[in-house]
Amino acid sequence: MSKYSTIWKDGFTGLAFALIISASLWGLFEKKVLEWLFVHTSFYMLLTMVSVWSFLLIKYFKATGFSPKSFVVCNWRYFVSAALLTAIIFATTPVGFKTLNDEPVLLSVSQSLLYFRTPHEINEWLNFWGSYSPLSTNIPIRPLLFPFLLQLFHHIAGYHLYHAYILNMVLLFVFFSGVGVCFNKVSDRFTSYAAMLLCAAHPVIAIYGTGGGYDMMAAVFLFLTLVLLFGFIHDTKNERFALLWITLILLANIRHESCAYSLVIGLFSLTRLNKDGLKRHAWLLLSTGPLMMPYIWQRLLVTGRYENPAGTALFSFDMFCRNGHELLSNFLNIDFFLPYCGVLNGAAVVIGCVVMFNLMAGRLRVQPKIKIFCRILLACLVVNLVIILSHHAGRYSHATQARFFIIFSLATALTPIIYKLAYPQKLSSRALLCFSIIIMILYHPISMQNSFISSLMENRSYQACREFLKRNKYDHPLVITKWPVQITSMGYSAIGFDYANRHKEKILSDLRNRFFDGIIKFQQKTVEKNIPLKGQVLYWGREFEQIDKKAIYYNKVYLEISIIVDN
Repeated sequence: MSKYSTIWKDGFTGLAFALIISASLWGLFEKKVLEWLFVHTSFYMLLTMVSVWSFLLIKYFKATGFSPKSFVVCNWRYFVSAALLTAIIFATTPVGFKTLNDEPVLLSVSQSLLYFRTPHEINEWLNFWGSYSPLSTNIPIRPLLFPFLLQLFHHIAGYHLYHAYILNMVLLFVFFSGVGVCFNKVSDRFTSYAAMLLCAAHPVIAIYGTGGGYDMMAAVFLFLTLVLLFGFIHDTKNERFALLWITLILLANIRHESCAYSLVIGLFSLTRLNKDGLKRHAWLLLSTGPLMMPYIWQRLLVTGRYENPAGTALFSFDMFCRNGHELLSNFLNIDFFLPYCGVLNGAAVVIGCVVMFNLMAGRLRVQPKIKIFCRILLACLVVNLVIILSHHAGRYSHATQARFFIIFSLATALTPIIYKLAYPQKLSSRALLCFSIIIMILYHPISMQNSFISSLMENRSYQACREFLKRNKYDHPLVITKWPVQITSMGYSAIGFDYANRHKEKILSDLRNRFFDGIIKFQQKTVEKNIPLKGQVLYWGREFEQIDKKAIYYNKVYLEISIIVDN
């Protein structure tokens, strides 16, 4: 690259950085400006981010002489094994929404990105012959990379909620393949197979990997980042740093806590660059600001909208102690109910103590560069646990919060592999593979039962709603429900009870004019008094025809499904 092209690239990036920072500072004083920036530029920032990552990935492959054909020939066993393992998980684990509103909200944001190029959370909307009219929208709380990549799947085959499951299927395959390929580089084939099986043995991977959430993507990108970091520590080539840096930016835009890993790894990687390296990558470092702006704008716009109960801090030391105690109390999962492999958790503690003792005693020698990598890895794990356990929703045994412990579970799953790498003569590869198969057989049935996810009433309720809509094919129904985003994600028109009460006459008029072919009401009621739960009362004065009832909380609450059809 010529000197002048470098100057032009750095200058253009610096100018873009200055303009976006100036606009952001203006937005701090005018919230409407900040909201306009977020709504109208985030899609293009994300598109730029993914495009730059793709460009740098191709550039890295060219610089390293990567041959796709040779790579596939050398590693086909792991691709086949990963495909088989992914197929087994999806064939045996119930596929569906697992975390209340998280997955439907991510889908609704992907709908907004697809149809309107805006990152809105669409809570209520009307769908008339494929013409979508949002009725109520919010700035989403969750980062945007997952719904952005999801809408790319919609571009290929049209919008469908199943694309969220397909995306996670691809991520699972990539993760298992990556584990197999990477461990084959530092060990043997049987150890690589064992590593893949041990990662799959934690039911939390199968349960949330077959859902529609972004948790698996966060784990996969962290794994990719660590692989790139390992290579960068051993060889600080310019292409390695560039790809690592842009991957850190992507990682920061997946989950809330992902930016903490990016910060830890990013600060370390900067210390490995010399003065010439900093100059060469000035454009990329300067572009970090503009590319991270949607994340920063989003955090500023949603301040105070997090889901912590009134009087409860978002993060606190008290929560860290409470959640830490719950983790330790359920660490071994003796009753085989929680989605964790208790044997691997116990083995992780024992192996960790043995390795630490031998390191302190000088009995285990580790290469300096491996030591550096292990320290950063340990720092990321500590940051992960501190953030999650300090969070008000960081409970190890809760059906919607167990997914936060995916990275922690993967770390405990791989400790037998670490022991094998540290003491190759003390543990046979074949014995390790047999152990991993036994562990998989022992713990995978936990994910097959779905009893953990179904332990929450709302999960049971909305599963019943979705199953009803699948069984009964309606062309253009309007659904009234407590959480309409659960239904809009399926493509149906849906509103909440508050909107229905405020616009009763218009809705009934639209029904008479055949705008809808029926109005379906999903309403939770108490068994004892047969009255709707709070926030689910409909003041219409017109009788719905009850067509189904589902018990969703034994002897306490049932779901009433009723309908109005204008003849």
